[in-house]
Amino acid sequence: MDLPFALKRLRKEFGINKVKTLSDHRDADFGKKYGVLINGMRLLARAVFIIGKDDMIKYFQLVKELSSPPDYKDALAALKKEAVHPSPI
Repeated sequence: MDLPFALKRLRKEFGINKVKTLSDHRDADFGKKYGVLINGMRLLARAVFIIGKDDMIKYFQLVKELSSPPDYKDALAALKKEAVHPSPI
């Protein structure tokens, strides 16, 4: 639910250049559709989604506490499993 300028600042601060960040601050559409909107607080639950090239959810992790980080090892392993490696020419 962060504002776009805050996401831009975060990307700059941590040198995140190859990730597109999106904000759900206007209408919480993503949070509603994906079931991660915390009603009454206007926050999104902390979660990790990996969406495949077929636009299907390939991995989902819901973090129980907002103050806790996701299990990055598990998420990265799932991402590597979904990665498509180009064949050599």
